[in-house]
Amino acid sequence: MKYGLQVYTVRDNIAADFEGAFSAIKNIGYEYVELPGLFGKKPSEIKELMERLSLKVASMMILPAELESMLDDIISACKTLDCNFVVCSFVPEEFRTVEGYTRLAGILESAAVKFKSSGITLAHHNHAFEFDALPDGRCGYDILFEGTATLCFEPDVYWLAFAGRQPLAMMRKLAGRMPLLHLKDMSSDSSRSFCEVGQGILPMREIILTSEAMDVEYAFVEQDGNWAASPMDSAKLSLKYLQS
Repeated sequence: MKYGLQVYTVRDNIAADFEGAFSAIKNIGYEYVELPGLFGKKPSEIKELMERLSLKVASMMILPAELESMLDDIISACKTLDCNFVVCSFVPEEFRTVEGYTRLAGILESAAVKFKSSGITLAHHNHAFEFDALPDGRCGYDILFEGTATLCFEPDVYWLAFAGRQPLAMMRKLAGRMPLLHLKDMSSDSSRSFCEVGQGILPMREIILTSEAMDVEYAFVEQDGNWAASPMDSAKLSLKYLQS
């Protein structure tokens, strides 16, 4: 299993100095990154920078609307970046009904089939709201999982725990459909806020060992906020724990 950084973690650094931020990511020790988008850059521009820094874009995130209107452009960008994973990053509120999740499952499955024909794997990244109970007794995650076959998943262990689910149990449920993982830890205080990997209450050692046994290809560190000193410092602390 390879460790990478979801660079949303250091978004402020990227906004201030695009090239300098990615250079710092490499200097920390990361070799792989997951992009939350293209930052208004051309894929060729990002590819040139990644090659110069010896970084690899392992995964790129998109929104459902982009799957419907820009699928060919996304495939082209992935080919340019030599990126084999695309992840649906967020479920807009309009989809958060039984009918909406059912429609989304159809959109994701159709896109996953087309991506697969191009050598690209499509996955879904969860937050907590996918586990909210729906009127028929299911939750959105159930509908997405049961209503698809080609679609894969990138579970975020923090959001699984925040939603009251056991990360290890959910990971085992996703066996065979979980090539990616988000490593995000949870602080022990009442806010249950984000914290550096290995510094919180989630069973990170067991999560990592289970991921390796289940052939997860990339595990990405992500921390949305509540940084120890700075986003870059937190990214470094998380990697140091993983390397230990």
